[in-house]
Amino acid sequence: MSDRRPHVSRTWIGFALLGITAVFVSSPAFAIDKFAAEFLKIGVGARALGMGGAFVSVADDASGAYWNPAGLVQLQQREAMLMGASQFGGVVDHEVGSFVAPLKTASSRAAIGVTFIRVGVDDINVTKDAKVGEDQNGNPIIDPNRVEQKSAYDLALLLTYARGWGERWSGGVNVKLVRQSLVDEGASFGIGADLGFHFQASPTLALGLRLADITTTQLFWDTGRRETVGPSVTIGAHTTHDIAALQGKLLVGFDSRFSFEGLDEQFETGNVSGIVLPGAEYWFRNVVAIRAGSDAGNFTAGAGVRYKQFGADYAYLAHDELDSTHRVSALFRF
Repeated sequence: MSDRRPHVSRTWIGFALLGITAVFVSSPAFAIDKFAAEFLKIGVGARALGMGGAFVSVADDASGAYWNPAGLVQLQQREAMLMGASQFGGVVDHEVGSFVAPLKTASSRAAIGVTFIRVGVDDINVTKDAKVGEDQNGNPIIDPNRVEQKSAYDLALLLTYARGWGERWSGGVNVKLVRQSLVDEGASFGIGADLGFHFQASPTLALGLRLADITTTQLFWDTGRRETVGPSVTIGAHTTHDIAALQGKLLVGFDSRFSFEGLDEQFETGNVSGIVLPGAEYWFRNVVAIRAGSDAGNFTAGAGVRYKQFGADYAYLAHDELDSTHRVSALFRF
């Protein structure tokens, strides 16, 4: 026990240095566009979202490629996940599909994964070419047969590779392809990368670090416009405890995410703003789970169930200004 504490301390120092390096690299020597590819911050997986997104140090299921690619080496089997969400009262559709395969050998731990994300607003009525005249009050007369229905959508494809070093350390990278389309405003294509690290400090304590859009994701619109997605840094930890009297296990996690876009989030210092993401999960006999958390001050909750190779999760997000959001995930291990 005596040699473990200094090692954990050095690990925290290493994580801090990585975060500080990212801050200096990302400090505005370049222009960052506010809200560029904002859909990439929504999160994936009802399990993680039910915990408020406090998942960077957990990342032990198929959704982990998004939260921290380094966490995928924890998977013991291939795993597929599908998620559907009704965002803000059903206005926005959010779909996610993810597949992860471990590549374990006698001498190393590794994993690969692919994640597809779609966020869209469908059946938008476009009346630009449907006007056939005006009434006596000057209001346009619309021919319903000329009304077109179009969609605005954001797409992302994440290609993931993770590798472990020894029994405690792992690192991972996402290569990220982004496609966006706006009604009558053109489309964009972009490419970027995420970097993640995971450290299992002890059987009950883990640390995680995610550097998203570390290369600054560039979005090129066919209208000639160009946008830059600025990097963000998420650092977190979680601890687990067996509760024998309740026949279960409790996980408590805490993440902090920092960005450099000058957005007014929960706290702001100079050009750096951030949010805190606390969350908890309780499993009863590894079969039924309940979850709660806070996503930037918005209450989250959820539940899950596992039976043999199958699983299902539900997450709820409350919002002060927009309608609540409901997310459902299904997973299969094989």
